[in-house]
Amino acid sequence: METDQSISTMASSFNDWFHQSTPTTSLASTFYISVNETNHGPYTGEQMYEFFSAGDIHPDTWCSKDGCAWAPAKTLLHPKQYWVEKFLMYGGTCIQQAPDHIKNDQDCVLAALNQSGLALEYLSDEFRNNNEIVMVAVATTANAICFASEHLKNTKEVLLMAAKQKGYTKDSSEETIKDIILWAVKEDWMRMLWVCLFFSPELVV
Repeated sequence: METDQSISTMASSFNDWFHQSTPTTSLASTFYISVNETNHGPYTGEQMYEFFSAGDIHPDTWCSKDGCAWAPAKTLLHPKQYWVEKFLMYGGTCIQQAPDHIKNDQDCVLAALNQSGLALEYLSDEFRNNNEIVMVAVATTANAICFASEHLKNTKEVLLMAAKQKGYTKDSSEETIKDIILWAVKEDWMRMLWVCLFFSPELVV
């Protein structure tokens, strides 16, 4: 199916980026900082990122991670991968706390949505109106359809993807939006009863 291939392509693109040899800010790692030839620490990866983001650590400040060789902070602290690790550890919805440049970065958005489609709620209108992004969100969490744009939540493609996550197996080529919604209600998909309220009346009556 073309839609499934598109989602797979986006996931593959994200995996390629994540696994490339970019320095990682491991949240569980132990860091030390050298200031005026005096070592300070230990600090966690999360503390280090907070220091770095606030400007308390200069990019060229010498740091050591997990007892390895000393290197400039800028080579050990990478904001994008920090947030990706945070999504993996705490869930995608913590993108709500991320700075705008992270929320607007497609790699980070995909990382969050792959953990929880509900992260879609905290994204920009542009992402919520992006068919591929919404399909990834709904493929991960069916109820993420609630946070799609008005246009996309009224499309059969998005609704069908959500229904599939709830066990819908009928031939989609013969089914209408109304058929899918009626199935959802019959199956007691309670969340879907609320979703129905978002659809254009002509699609559900």
